[in-house]
Amino acid sequence: MENPFDILRGRRTLKNIATPAFFRSEKMSLCQILLHRETAFDCLYNLGMKGKVQFIAHTDGYYVPCMNYVSEVQRCNELLHIMKDLQAEIEDCNLTTVYYPNVDTDEVPNESDLPRIEAQIEELRIELDDVLSEKEELESQRQIMNERLYVLARAEAFFTGATNREAVTAWTNSMIMNILREGTQAHSISRDNQAHLGFVTGTILIDKFRAFELVLWRICHGNFYIRRAEIPVVDMDQNLKKNSGRRYAFVILFIGEAMRKKISKLCQTFSVQLHDYPETAEARIEYRKRVALELSDLETILDQIKAQRRRILSIVTLELCIWRSKINK
Repeated sequence: MENPFDILRGRRTLKNIATPAFFRSEKMSLCQILLHRETAFDCLYNLGMKGKVQFIAHTDGYYVPCMNYVSEVQRCNELLHIMKDLQAEIEDCNLTTVYYPNVDTDEVPNESDLPRIEAQIEELRIELDDVLSEKEELESQRQIMNERLYVLARAEAFFTGATNREAVTAWTNSMIMNILREGTQAHSISRDNQAHLGFVTGTILIDKFRAFELVLWRICHGNFYIRRAEIPVVDMDQNLKKNSGRRYAFVILFIGEAMRKKISKLCQTFSVQLHDYPETAEARIEYRKRVALELSDLETILDQIKAQRRRILSIVTLELCIWRSKINK
């Protein structure tokens, strides 16, 4: 790379300099200015605001990270990236950034503004990250509780026959035992296992259900009964919705404790979220009330977290335009 300042040192002539890529309205002169470090920022800013100076980078023979102000420029780029993320959060919260028409003339940047703005942005960013992490965790817990209530409702509807189209009122233990025993005639199963009917309830991603069902068929030799239903999508954060995906609520019925152990290991392999289902009606009612109460408390805390997030972003909207203008300059 040729250094244009070789002309000032007498090493080259002006005619050897390549014509710039853009057009100029007036003739230009190549000059060199020596500035004190304390006044360099203000002088360069005022020259830049005149709009009559083109600065030429001369990095020939220099290691760029060792040059002056390189670290400051990198810090400015990092701050602009953080402000871009803050702007996305502001739009997601349905807030509007305050725009100041005379920000270019009223807000003159100083060299001391960079550490001050950096400290303010870093403080707000740390506080906002804590709020967002708590919000994401609470929304994840809320989703699990909603799934738990849905699984409880679907399992109860299945066992009580509320959604069956057949001419039966419920799937009783004897009926399910007869269905499963028909498939166990070709396999040797102990008498104790045949006498105990078990079931598990949980949720699984729809994309994994087909493979889960195939592996379940192999390890159980077809000696199980499964019912599933898709969980309706509730309002949630977009990032959480992308990570969660659509899920099935399912009920698996089987015979024997040995089969329960196999199914439990399979659920761990496929990252299945298992949920409890009390056996007695009184326990189910009490369990549903407890989950609903926990969900109500969680919603209250989540509303407070959202209000705190909105308060932080409201502060950012008042200063973001000024910060962006100064950092860009």
